[in-house]
Amino acid sequence: MKTDDHTTRETLAQHIHHMADAASRLQPDMKPEVVSYGCTSGSIVNGEQAVFDAIVKGAPWAQPMCIVTGVVDALRAVGAQKLVVGTPYLDEINTAEAEFLVRKGFDILDIQGLNLATGIEFGQVTPSFWRDFAVQIDQPEADAIFLSCGGIRALEVAEEIEQIVGKPVITSNQAQFWSCLRRAGLPDRLTGFGQLFQHPGTEILPQ
Repeated sequence: MKTDDHTTRETLAQHIHHMADAASRLQPDMKPEVVSYGCTSGSIVNGEQAVFDAIVKGAPWAQPMCIVTGVVDALRAVGAQKLVVGTPYLDEINTAEAEFLVRKGFDILDIQGLNLATGIEFGQVTPSFWRDFAVQIDQPEADAIFLSCGGIRALEVAEEIEQIVGKPVITSNQAQFWSCLRRAGLPDRLTGFGQLFQHPGTEILPQ
């Protein structure tokens, strides 16, 4: 999908204009069962329903999804209520994300961002940094740690963080993959990607 590498509310709001076209290009001959928009902050800025409508316009054969829908599915599946959140984002995006999660019924104990502006910078942060950052922001009262953004390398260390802190760790990509698989009817219990993949997802309702 055509995007601007700078991650601000203004640039994220432009994604919606290119979404239907992008969805229409995803293997239309195979007609995938689920098509998801993979930007956490963009999902929040544009709104889940607007994203679903755009995907359906481009890929009417698919169940529409977006990454924050998967995050909410995942947090509910692991029974999380009180969260600490780590992101690479600017403060304006962190504020929007905290407000979104509160609207979804979660308690945000803390949200900490790295104040980075571009996707290239997001991807340059090492998995070991995300591991240490997650351990640093954790709080005893937190039910789970959420590491937000589809462009960061947190999935690689999700299980390692869980072993250190003794609680679920949800990352954006992990949640999206898990929710899309479950929505496509694939209940496989995978190892190496955190305890989320041990959950069958039977409570997830189609969009």
